[in-house]
Amino acid sequence: MPSSEPGKRKQPFKVKALEDLLAAMRQEVDATSTKADIEMLVTSAIDAMKPEVSSSVPDVPACAVDEIPEPPAPGADCDVIRAVADPDALLNAVRPLVDAAILKKIADADYGSDSEEHLVVLKSIRDGATPPVPLRWHPEEVCALTRWGNPKKDDRRGHIARLFACAILLRTAMDGETEVTGLTDTMIVALDSAAVLGVDFVDAYVRWAASGIDNADTDNDFIGASLVLARGLGATVVDASGCEALLGWVSFRLETWTMVHDVAPGNKPKGLLDWTFFNQRHSVWHALLERSVKGFSVSGEQVIGDKLVHLLKKGPLVGL
Repeated sequence: MPSSEPGKRKQPFKVKALEDLLAAMRQEVDATSTKADIEMLVTSAIDAMKPEVSSSVPDVPACAVDEIPEPPAPGADCDVIRAVADPDALLNAVRPLVDAAILKKIADADYGSDSEEHLVVLKSIRDGATPPVPLRWHPEEVCALTRWGNPKKDDRRGHIARLFACAILLRTAMDGETEVTGLTDTMIVALDSAAVLGVDFVDAYVRWAASGIDNADTDNDFIGASLVLARGLGATVVDASGCEALLGWVSFRLETWTMVHDVAPGNKPKGLLDWTFFNQRHSVWHALLERSVKGFSVSGEQVIGDKLVHLLKKGPLVGL
């Protein structure tokens, strides 16, 4: 989560002291004054203009960032989620759908630049190879570009291409060696395409996401939220109790980070979506959230949907 250094409270200038110094300078500076004399007077005047920090405001806040520990990974209540974890699940689900034309489309995403080099690696991954660790330019660049596509709902092949590209990025995000820029946006567009392709792909997304909840990274807040979101979209491998456990855990993390941010200046984030700098696909989060809430309503789990909305848009679940 982002944090800021605490600011210092500004106080009014010492106007009277400054006026006294200026009066003294008028009296003391004359033809016999040396350069050192003048510099000393000017320095005193500048010092008088500096704002002071109130003695009642400590330099270090009472609840400094480094005094609040990183919230723990999900507890035993989430063991049912861990039981279905498989970092390769999403990639394995989409591989059989990727034909030569789709591979070529992805490889050409960077205006055709280095298309053949990208294609070689993409084909090897499609055919079962694990993405290189760390993921290199070939094919990271074209996967990242394909990820930002916006295929229409009835463009099945477009969603297959986007899901395959996202699955490669998401798999490498679990290797500890590759940093995927905009991971939260990558997750949500992958889930969007998975939902278009069918419940088996939503379940595959859940299995991938379940493998990431224990990672020591702030993105696992969003992974946890997306698991609950997937339940409302029809996922069958995460149940209501697992969703409740995830919601409570993400809320605890959000509450802790909100405590940290309380000591910092500026606008305090509210819901979970306010805590990410990568927001190109927040509209997808909101659209899938609306669909997920409807799904929870149909399944008689409206309370879970309401909590998810509150967590993403308003903040911790304190008092609910």
